[in-house]
Amino acid sequence: KDLPGKPDIVLPKLKTAIFINGCFWHGHKDCTYAKLPDTNSDFWTSKILGNIEHDKIVREQLTELGWRIIDIWQCQLKPKSKDATLKQLTEILCNE
Repeated sequence: KDLPGKPDIVLPKLKTAIFINGCFWHGHKDCTYAKLPDTNSDFWTSKILGNIEHDKIVREQLTELGWRIIDIWQCQLKPKSKDATLKQLTEILCNE
């Protein structure tokens, strides 16, 4: 059965859903990769705010179903920070 929001990684035994979010598309707050274009700004603002609202609804649905949610942002997988991100993820998953 598909979970709400179609998580990128699903760990059924840990009842954990992992989303790997594009900083731009999911409106990563205060992230340089999430900068909106200067042109057609009304469209892009509406689009990204809609994505953020959809993400919120999906997370509420998953939480109600008893799932833990982990978000990983695109910027956290860049070469300078990916090792720390994966280490942190491992710690979260192994300290059940």
